Amino acid sequence: MYYGTHAAPSAGLALYQLMLATAKRIRSSPMPPECKVARFPVALFFVRGDRGGDGKKLAEQVVASFDYWDKDTGDSLDVVLAGWSKKDGELAFDVSDFLKFRKCIETSSRWKYSGETDLLLLNFEVDTEAVEGWFDYSEAIVLPLEEMLRAKQIGSIDGLLAELARSSEQVARTSRNEGTSPVWELSDRAGILRVKKDLWFAVKKFFLKDYAEKLDGLEQFAVKDMQADASPFLKLPFNQMREVRAVLLPSAS
Repeated sequence: MYYGTHAAPSAGLALYQLMLATAKRIRSSPMPPECKVARFPVALFFVRGDRGGDGKKLAEQVVASFDYWDKDTGDSLDVVLAGWSKKDGELAFDVSDFLKFRKCIETSSRWKYSGETDLLLLNFEVDTEAVEGWFDYSEAIVLPLEEMLRAKQIGSIDGLLAELARSSEQVARTSRNEGTSPVWELSDRAGILRVKKDLWFAVKKFFLKDYAEKLDGLEQFAVKDMQADASPFLKLPFNQMREVRAVLLPSAS
């Protein structure tokens, strides 16, 4: 079953989609009993479908590749298209939804939208006992994609997503071989920080390749803490929480 790419008209719906995807992963690959927090890497894609020129071409590429990315990212990475919805198999962009989603993330973090096409890489965490989920901005990478394309730092959006998916898979495989996992996290903070650094190091190494050293010296490409001082906590409506709980904790439903 594929659940790697999501069209989300709102941050609240994205929360539900990500929690449900995480619950399905836990259901198919149970957590050790001592693990209480699940983490997966997430790519928040801010691409507008109402632009002309190069922006329009990028949006068309995203629409054409959506189903492929859904299968390619598999269970190692979630990609969320902010302000988009999928109805009857067709993707649709809504300006008002995009603006609201953008404002929610900007309010929750120190990230600010560039006005073009941005990819915000961060972690999504789920407390499996409380059935609560949140975006973790404490280590994030902001990629201004159109700027990077103009500078020829990446060849294409499809190539970038493919490398990002592969690097996420490689980290997962390496961690399993070492007896640990970047997916199921202990509450020990030092362990969480170590895993996150491993993940982002792999992201830079594999999909930024020769640019990794160069990008380390550029503030806008650095891994940084983008957590706001008082981040609003999104809550699922009761019906959605009940659905996630039924998948996550079937014995309790």
